[in-house]
Amino acid sequence: MLPVLGLCLSATGCLVAEAPEYGPPQQRPPVINTQSVDPSPYQVLVFQPDSTAETLNVPVRSEDAGERLIGTLWVDWQVDGRKSHYVWDQPVPASSFDDVSRSWDFSFLPGAEVTKKCGHTLTLLLMHESNYDPSNKQPKENVAWDVASVTWQLNVWPTDPGVIEPCTSNVVTP
Repeated sequence: MLPVLGLCLSATGCLVAEAPEYGPPQQRPPVINTQSVDPSPYQVLVFQPDSTAETLNVPVRSEDAGERLIGTLWVDWQVDGRKSHYVWDQPVPASSFDDVSRSWDFSFLPGAEVTKKCGHTLTLLLMHESNYDPSNKQPKENVAWDVASVTWQLNVWPTDPGVIEPCTSNVVTP
């Protein structure tokens, strides 16, 4: 019995495994934390004739594997029955998912293409550059898995800032 006890006590050593090798980073879709977007997409942005541009700050995280992101901004993106208006696109340098300091920043003021005295949407689409079609300023077909988006509600030149009137002159007729 004593030899067995001695054998058990000598076998209680500690094993340390080697760190695993993960290989090169794998690209992952962008992620937007809508709670940190400024101004908040949960409030209506009101623009009056004398308004100044609104600065948009959208923190974004993604594993890019060396490929930058492209952000593209649209008024009334895919709003049923409305004509969409492209506003702007801008690259975001490549980074890793651990980078919490990266953001997409832009100043926006509704232009002549935006119908006044009614409500609109403003949508940011963020995707990796290889999934962006520069000819039509939007994601390539079948890449929805790589697109993050955030949408704000706009009230442009309202008679009453507390009421969003429907737009009728921006409707596409078949």
